[in-house]
Amino acid sequence: DTDPLSKGTVFMDAMTELPVSQCLRFNATAQAAHFAFQGHPGGEYHLYYMPFNTCEFMGGSCQFAQNDDFERVTQYLAFNASCTDKPWWGQAEPFEVAVGERQSRTAFSAIHPMEEAATPSETADLFAKGGGWIAVGVDRSTPIRMRHHLPRLWAGQSVDDL
Repeated sequence: DTDPLSKGTVFMDAMTELPVSQCLRFNATAQAAHFAFQGHPGGEYHLYYMPFNTCEFMGGSCQFAQNDDFERVTQYLAFNASCTDKPWWGQAEPFEVAVGERQSRTAFSAIHPMEEAATPSETADLFAKGGGWIAVGVDRSTPIRMRHHLPRLWAGQSVDDL
């Protein structure tokens, strides 16, 4: 994504299926993002990313009468002004949490391995291995979808395997 900061994100409590009460997005790039959110120790939370706009997300009227509920989960209203709270934690030190698995609501929405961007250092290493340039042949099972980044899938392989 060329502008991940402009996209909606929301942390949802896995038990209540409601958005967390406070969330702040520090930064986001195509490779990583840093957030602070208010949760409960030992809780399970899901980060939802909205890479596109829909009529519900934009607050408009939908021509086919869609609403904001889908499988009992608040869908689009939670994304409006998402993760833009002011710092609330005072002197407390933030800490890292473990990242679990990636999931998607449907197979169509899933992130394919060719859609995960390589970091700038991984890209530089890949070009260094290839002597400054590489040629990669891909078939339909791994379509190229990114225009401004190389896939991380390529960065993890040797130049001979590409």
